Amino acid sequence: MIKLFCFFVFTLLCSSGFAQVQCADILRGSGPFDARRLMVQAVSFYKTGDYQSSEKKLREIIAQSPKDYRALGLLSRVLYNRGEFTEALGFQYDAIRYEPSYKEGSYFSLAQIHFQLGSLLEATAAIDEVLLQNPEHSAALG
Repeated sequence: MIKLFCFFVFTLLCSSGFAQVQCADILRGSGPFDARRLMVQAVSFYKTGDYQSSEKKLREIIAQSPKDYRALGLLSRVLYNRGEFTEALGFQYDAIRYEPSYKEGSYFSLAQIHFQLGSLLEATAAIDEVLLQNPEHSAALG
């Protein structure tokens, strides 16, 4: 029953355009189901703008699984949305380090964080990395 509920929540979130977290990856996740349940809750809180609750759930996941790139990347977005750019930067770099194939979204987020911090050379380098992965990336081109 819980798995069905989680699938339903993720279907709604994925269909609403939530792209920062790869929905299929989370449902297939390699960690215990509890981490997936926590991620469902974290994403739900994130989508409603309850960043404090989302952060709490994400930190629980990271405490259990410090290399969970999905949780690290989403925590970076939560912190970014709250204006905590320096801390967001560290979590985004961790997400990239633990899952190098998770590049396009991670490097775009990295560019946004660097831009907010005034690190324009680093922001440009991150955008270049996004365009290497996907030359048609509309946000990176615009």
